Amino acid sequence: IFNSNQASSNGGAVYNESVLNIYGGSYSNNTAWDGGALYLTSASEAEIEDAIFSTNTANGYGGAIYNLGGLIITDSVFGGELAANKNAALQGGGIYNSGELTLSGGSFNRNKALKGGALYLTAASTADINGTIFSSNLADNESDPTVTTGGAIYNEGILNISGGSYSNNT
Repeated sequence: IFNSNQASSNGGAVYNESVLNIYGGSYSNNTAWDGGALYLTSASEAEIEDAIFSTNTANGYGGAIYNLGGLIITDSVFGGELAANKNAALQGGGIYNSGELTLSGGSFNRNKALKGGALYLTAASTADINGTIFSSNLADNESDPTVTTGGAIYNEGILNISGGSYSNNT
């Protein structure tokens, strides 16, 4: 359990430059400038399975995870059923990706960002999403609602989607 960790720059709970394997566990209430819970550099190769990311916050990008490397996520939960469980950032409430991302199963619920309520995928990114549920994620700018985009996903790169469910994302 990684709870209530802080970093003044990147990776509230974990800053990774190598191989990272996460099986289970919970990441909640972590804060950083980028990557509220995890910051993965371009040298990172990470696999995450059956983990829960909730109430993580980045002042910049990637409320839960900021990824520049290779990242595979299986059957993990980002956010939760309650609005209070959301991960939040300026871009990518759940994940900010500028590397290679594979999502299989799992869910993104009630995450919030200015762009990409759940995911923000840069022009340098490649993402494959298979059977993932996206529900009630929010791209929101209270001071100027005209600049919000991508309730569930904001994509500038290469994105492949297979199955899954997308509902009530705004």
